[in-house]
Amino acid sequence: MEFVIVLDQPIGFRGRFGPLRPQILFLAFWMAGILLPLMPFIDETDGFSIFWGYSFRDKTQAIQSALLIYGSVLLLVFAGVSAGIAWSRVTVRTRRVRWRRGWSFERRARLVIGVGLASILVTIVLLGGVENWLLAGSDRIRQFAGLNFIVMLQNSLLSVSLAWFIKIASRHQPLSLLCHLRFIAFSVLALMLVALQGAKSTVFVYLLAMLIVWHVRVRQLSFLRLALIGCLTFVLLMVYHVVKQEYLVVGEFVFYDQQEGFFASFSRMLFQQLTGNLMQLQCMAVLVDAIPNELSFQQGETLKMVFLIWLPSLLFPDKPPTAPGVFTLALWPEKWENEATTMPPGLFGEFYLNFGWVGVAFGALIFGAVYGVAYGRAARSGRDVPLGIYVMMAGVMLHYFRGELAAVTVLLLSMLVPLVWMLRGELRTDRRMVLKHATVIAAGKN
Repeated sequence: MEFVIVLDQPIGFRGRFGPLRPQILFLAFWMAGILLPLMPFIDETDGFSIFWGYSFRDKTQAIQSALLIYGSVLLLVFAGVSAGIAWSRVTVRTRRVRWRRGWSFERRARLVIGVGLASILVTIVLLGGVENWLLAGSDRIRQFAGLNFIVMLQNSLLSVSLAWFIKIASRHQPLSLLCHLRFIAFSVLALMLVALQGAKSTVFVYLLAMLIVWHVRVRQLSFLRLALIGCLTFVLLMVYHVVKQEYLVVGEFVFYDQQEGFFASFSRMLFQQLTGNLMQLQCMAVLVDAIPNELSFQQGETLKMVFLIWLPSLLFPDKPPTAPGVFTLALWPEKWENEATTMPPGLFGEFYLNFGWVGVAFGALIFGAVYGVAYGRAARSGRDVPLGIYVMMAGVMLHYFRGELAAVTVLLLSMLVPLVWMLRGELRTDRRMVLKHATVIAAGKN
């Protein structure tokens, strides 16, 4: 049985995304990853030069080439976004609200919560207890080796919170205080459980997605306020990082220098973390300088990992490395051997690693077009599912920019698949409302 209501009034959120459109978000990440570290990289005071380092054959030429490549990336991504938005206009602009007999949103959410909690219990058992689980987040690569897909299921808890927020933010009827408290309590608990993984990247995706939903469906925020929220979020994530990676591991804050004082030490740590996490300019300069002398073009080998990464390492121990593994083992093998860490070349760095300038050009156009289509559909339809898809893709945009294709795609799908499935279910109160309207329409026709 299916009831259909056709709403002819204009719909969508055109104009409401403002600074959170894909072009503006990408420009902000581009400036943070390319322009911000430029002078520190030249002076060798950035996080890359301090913690990684590289002996360039011609550093000036490498930096100039990297700037030219990323300048082209910016223009091509903008062109791709525009093309994607134009293509999304061919979709139907009228909205059809359907109600089908099936699982409600609440029932779907309970199942997803059960899967997320079960994955936590399985992880605790496999790691040998709660204490080992709590400590594992400080050494994720070693401790979670072979368990990544079980651990990833925990991200579905944040998907429940995000789907819940999208649902209640679209309602015109006021919610009770109890409903708000239940939502806040669950969201805080889910965030705490996922944060115990030590994955600040997942926390960032969730926070940015929630911010976009708030901006679009609850209250629009000014550009200045969004910038302040972004800075505050970075500081809080770095506080979380040093507590998890330093204080809980060695019992003290390693970054603190008594001679400098706390504020100076903390400021230095923030600067090094910022330039150490956003190293797209440095990585591209290294790739330009190292290929083909120390590293050869991969001819699409690392891009295949977007499919091969789904094979469990326990069953396929000889699975080839992803782009960060290839990049690190070729130029900094001691980093992997001694610290079990890798250097992500960035998505566009991975395109260059495989196919050079041609790969970067086509990759930037496709990347922009995908985001343009997602944004165009979300802005025009106003429905829950397109909005959920866009906010999740916007949440991982920075991770694509600074990371790689395969691992970030896994992170995206681990949160997006349960999110979309839940959003396709209706709240029970909404079902009753749709059924009432459908009955009225049917009675009127008779």
